[in-house]
Amino acid sequence: MEGQVEDQAMDKQPKIMSRIEYEEWMAKQPKDLCAFCEWKKNQIVIYEGYKWLWVANLAPYWKIHTLLVPKRHFKEYGEMTNSEAVEFKQLIDKAIKKYETLGVERFVHFWRKRKNSFDPKTGKKKVDHFHVHLCDDFDGMWDPILDDKAKEWDVNIMR
Repeated sequence: MEGQVEDQAMDKQPKIMSRIEYEEWMAKQPKDLCAFCEWKKNQIVIYEGYKWLWVANLAPYWKIHTLLVPKRHFKEYGEMTNSEAVEFKQLIDKAIKKYETLGVERFVHFWRKRKNSFDPKTGKKKVDHFHVHLCDDFDGMWDPILDDKAKEWDVNIMR
């Protein structure tokens, strides 16, 4: 995906932003921009592999929130090639070792599957380039999103 990048990315290094700043920045970008495909202009790269990048999350949910991003644009976990899967494992191991040097003992990594990259509720564009979040699993991090009724489902619907 191609697109010209405005503001911070053209002549300036990317920076860590609040969620509001990030959404405002994304809203100014061309609709066809993929900030991960245009990673040299739009990302703070921690490590570059052959097929993957380890980058800082530009709008982190928590401190030390990073992302593992494939250089090739794909949307689904199942679209990953075998060679990408091998390097992904190597990169997540490298990242976890670095987190451990910072005293982090528990980790969370996750990805989201979205039906489309546009949120009609908020009117905001969402990234459709596959990426995995990696962060410290600290006590209480999930408290704001825990559902009191989470136990009220029938596991048999998944069979």
